[in-house]
Amino acid sequence: MSLLFPAYLLGFLGLALPWILHRFSDQQPPVLLFPSNQFLDATTPPVSRKRTLRYRALLALRVLSLALLCLLFAQPWINRDAVPTALQQHHMIVLDRSLSMRASGRWDEAIDRARGLIDEVGGGSAELLAFDRRVVVLASTIAYGAGESGVSLGAALDDVQPGFAPGDYGSVMQRLDRLANERELPVKVWLISDMQASALPAQLNALYAPNVAEFELLPVEGDDKLNVHLVAQAQSSNSATAQISVSLLASRAGANTSSEPVTRTVQVESSAGIIEQRSVTLTPGEVSAFSFDELVIPAESNPQFIVSLLEPDSLAEDNLHTLPIVEPQATAIVLLNGPDTQNSSAQVFVTTALETDAVAEVELLRGNAAQVPSDTAHLVTGRDVSAAVELDILQFVDTGSNALLFNTGSDSVNVSTRLEGVGVGAMDDAHPLALGEISWLGTRFFDLPPMELIDGDKLLLATADGQSVLVERDTNRGRLLILNDPLDGLASNLPLQPAFVALMQSLIRYFDASTSLPDQIVIGERLSLPVNAQIIDSTGESLVSIADRGQPASIELSEPGIYTVLSTRGEQPVRAVLEPSEADLSTLDDETTTQWQARYSDDADEATTADQAATSITSGIDTRLLTSGGDPMRHAIWQWLLPLVALLLFAEGWFANRRLDVRRDGS
Repeated sequence: MSLLFPAYLLGFLGLALPWILHRFSDQQPPVLLFPSNQFLDATTPPVSRKRTLRYRALLALRVLSLALLCLLFAQPWINRDAVPTALQQHHMIVLDRSLSMRASGRWDEAIDRARGLIDEVGGGSAELLAFDRRVVVLASTIAYGAGESGVSLGAALDDVQPGFAPGDYGSVMQRLDRLANERELPVKVWLISDMQASALPAQLNALYAPNVAEFELLPVEGDDKLNVHLVAQAQSSNSATAQISVSLLASRAGANTSSEPVTRTVQVESSAGIIEQRSVTLTPGEVSAFSFDELVIPAESNPQFIVSLLEPDSLAEDNLHTLPIVEPQATAIVLLNGPDTQNSSAQVFVTTALETDAVAEVELLRGNAAQVPSDTAHLVTGRDVSAAVELDILQFVDTGSNALLFNTGSDSVNVSTRLEGVGVGAMDDAHPLALGEISWLGTRFFDLPPMELIDGDKLLLATADGQSVLVERDTNRGRLLILNDPLDGLASNLPLQPAFVALMQSLIRYFDASTSLPDQIVIGERLSLPVNAQIIDSTGESLVSIADRGQPASIELSEPGIYTVLSTRGEQPVRAVLEPSEADLSTLDDETTTQWQARYSDDADEATTADQAATSITSGIDTRLLTSGGDPMRHAIWQWLLPLVALLLFAEGWFANRRLDVRRDGS
């Protein structure tokens, strides 16, 4: 048995304390003063007895409890089998299937290594796993029958292919730690990877997996070639010409880290043929950005551009982009006039503000919210908000849509403010509406209707005298904003000010953020879809089942390309792109991989010198990765000592309080 922190054994010095307390615990007879002993008869002095310890069982309990407590702090451990046999271990063959493994030569080398390990395991207990951002168990066997493990893992190995998602060593190590904790046998892990630097977690202690008994890194190198990652995006503001923004990043893997510049050719083409080419000089490790301007958009439905690199490199999957033309689209807004009220002034003010700069398209309807088409995402209507919000509005918002109510109440608040008015006072600058960026100069409020806030209301804007102007009400799903202004030009001059246009457009952007889809998403991330939405890949296959369309869905796009989302808002293209950092083929330095591997080596117990500690600090890896007591080759026995100490302390307390004349100090 060995001790992890032997300095705590100094606590054994405290064992003398119970002995001292028991040694001097005898009560001395009281001494009585007497005025004279002249008339007292002489007696034979009593025979003195030798002082002895009392309550020896209690003393033994106390001494033993203190001894075990000191030993517990010293953390004793015993060595496991130094070289366990194959049948004494569970083996995990972990295969990196991230995008970078598609680089030339890497995947074939990884498969060859995995097959060799499967043959080495033979009929032992083993698992085959693959990882990128997540870990997936491809095949597993606990049987010890001859050849059974190899056949199972080998068959699974034939089907696995590298994907397009980025890798994360932190996630894989934490997942392996949990899996190892569930296995009965000590676990040995072989990690086959290209040791990509971008896969290193931000917290390097995430590489620590204490439940893994043995760990071995098996790096694959493939061909030592330069890779150039291409990122491109097309935009148009007039539907006639487009601008394509391009950025390039060159990286090199392996020992060859030369920064010698290289030249690459970027080509842009459409259905009409090649449009333009440009040669760019790149320095590995540096980003080069430029743009193609005034490119004529092909006269066809859903026009697209193709941007590509002409020279081959190590990773072909990131050398070509198909770009849809992204044009600003006006948001569809329904302006609803109630069945009993119609404010023509408010209708003009709202429509003008929303349609300025083609931010929105306003459709006028009359009735209640139940009559609004189901594909309506945003609603603007006038209501008397001094009372409770009508049920039809609440039901509309609960479908995930958004509504802006402006107050049609007409009761006066303060007659004295009718002439001079009051300006804007408190506002919530932290709200996404960015009210602090709007110029409220000249905005005056004269005669706002009364409005009482309820529980859950968030006051976003108020007048200088404390009247509520803009409130966000708490709802289950959608967003509900209340503007305490009839927008008639009499209660305030807000609808006549430039601030009103900025406010309404900011409201629409805020509403759009909750219902719109992104134009672009990175492979490996999840795309949230609204209710009754369908997503179709480039082959025309639907990715959301009919049963799942009745509720909001979330889907992970596994391949790059252009996907089409069909929803109540029409068709919208979504590009799935590669993670730029994953296309950077730069690998981990030797010092980091050595420290990572050394945590699980037999020499880890001796890695406590000052030089090793300094190296760990400078490399960013916590020294606990080298010196902690969680080495899987050790078997800690504190789990047995802790209940024993608790039992002894309980017995000591029970015995000491058994008799009232036994004080806690031992007397």
